[in-house]
Amino acid sequence: TGYTGSSGYVLCFASFNSELYAGVQGGYVLDKLVSNTFVQASTLNNSGYSINSMCAYNSFLYCSGTFVVGPVQNLAKFNGTSFSAIGSGQNTPLLLNVSPQVLGYANSMKVFNNKLWVGGSFVTAGGVSSPYLAAWSSVSGTWTSAYASPTALNSDVHSLDTGLTGSPSTNYLYVGGSFTGPYKHVMRGVTNV
Repeated sequence: TGYTGSSGYVLCFASFNSELYAGVQGGYVLDKLVSNTFVQASTLNNSGYSINSMCAYNSFLYCSGTFVVGPVQNLAKFNGTSFSAIGSGQNTPLLLNVSPQVLGYANSMKVFNNKLWVGGSFVTAGGVSSPYLAAWSSVSGTWTSAYASPTALNSDVHSLDTGLTGSPSTNYLYVGGSFTGPYKHVMRGVTNV
């Protein structure tokens, strides 16, 4: 069975509130599946915008990509109706930055140990130094560096996933990307969780 109606190229999917959402490049950047047809899920519409990663976490659908919603850029949470900034305060966005003048972006998000882990192309998250990988806690309302020591990844993170391995089984966060050095493109586990 085919589905119709997406307003652009589909880049990712996520389940949220028992519904299937599609992150889209061009057109309305967030669609949802209703009766075998993808329909507009938000009013965010711009041919240059896209949502390339989504993850449901603590009653919100977190979306990353290339977009602007008021003061929010490239990373926002969606409540089923509208987007808002991540964090407290009046429309205070917690940005992913490459430098103070350059906005970063997230490629992948995954919930692990009750935090939302974000991997991408950035060196700070909400002002916290955490190159390419950071964790957001909606409980404390803070970003956490992924690193217990100054050792960090040296390039973009493209993929995150979790899985059980070993005996006894241990849950790990797996990080994949274009980084080199001791991790060689895949890093298993994160020490500061």
